[in-house]
Amino acid sequence: MAVRIAFTDVDGCALSPGIILRVWQAGTPILASTLLASATTDVAGGCSLPITPGQTYIAAFSGQPGRAPALPIEFAPNADGSMTTVPCPTFESPSKDRNGWAHLQRREWPHARFADAPANVDLLARWLGVALTSIDLQTRILLASIRLGSCTGTQVDAWARRYLGLYLIRFSGELDPFFVTRITALISSPRCTLAAIALVAEAWLASVGSLAAPTASAQDIQGAQDIAGQQDFEPTATGGSGGLDFAQDVLGAQDIQGGQDVGTLPDVVPTILTFDLQSDPTRSAQVGLVANQLCVELVYANRNNPARVIGAPSGGLDDMVQLVKAGGYQPVYADNRGA
Repeated sequence: MAVRIAFTDVDGCALSPGIILRVWQAGTPILASTLLASATTDVAGGCSLPITPGQTYIAAFSGQPGRAPALPIEFAPNADGSMTTVPCPTFESPSKDRNGWAHLQRREWPHARFADAPANVDLLARWLGVALTSIDLQTRILLASIRLGSCTGTQVDAWARRYLGLYLIRFSGELDPFFVTRITALISSPRCTLAAIALVAEAWLASVGSLAAPTASAQDIQGAQDIAGQQDFEPTATGGSGGLDFAQDVLGAQDIQGGQDVGTLPDVVPTILTFDLQSDPTRSAQVGLVANQLCVELVYANRNNPARVIGAPSGGLDDMVQLVKAGGYQPVYADNRGA
């Protein structure tokens, strides 16, 4: 029997369409082999599931970060088989996006006035939704920036996890000011410029230089977001106290087994240079740059050797460079420390 389930956020707004959810029977191991059903939310924020009314289930959601509930929801369909509304109390839906806001307005505007022109109503709501989406996004960015400035300790980690997923994580032993500087350098700098690459590289350098004992490995990451634009839940086992222990699938991103390496520096802190064939042909020739390559060079003041190509000094640095470089360009790393 197919049961209609409508999911809402903390304010009662329908979830956005296109969110994938997976359902398990409550009390059973949360494994791929025990999956009961999966579906995708429609424009009304709901879906039909082949489950039994009156029983208890657990739903986990997958969708673009911020557009789908991050935590699983326990729910029970109405015993009479009627449509069941399931609230997600910890999730605030971006209801002002085009689809969600348009659907919400069509449901609330006076039917007597707009019933004779449903197509125009939809277009009007979507047009208004475009403007409100832009305002809402700017407001959220501003509020997020304010929150980051007042965060400390694990609050900074939670902020970075929510907005950046696995793209940027705290180095083992990294202090708040240096981690916040790296976050700010990543999210505030213009993309696809050598200046942006220099900014994130210098933020990495400051963090690594601040560590009392830099090491080549950092904390393991558990329960992180999928980096392929969605939160890909692959639950493996039930946890204690009625919770869930999820092992996340990371697609196309850094390996989270062992975490993000910090990198090491010698006693002398180097200067960062960024260049390509156009900006510095002479230095580019020294390291053998070709078209569609750029170089991040660590220049040590106590060395006078010619530049040589090296591997990425840190996985953490390379991740940040990959995020801000222009598409089609590949970074090359160099230093003057000599063989």
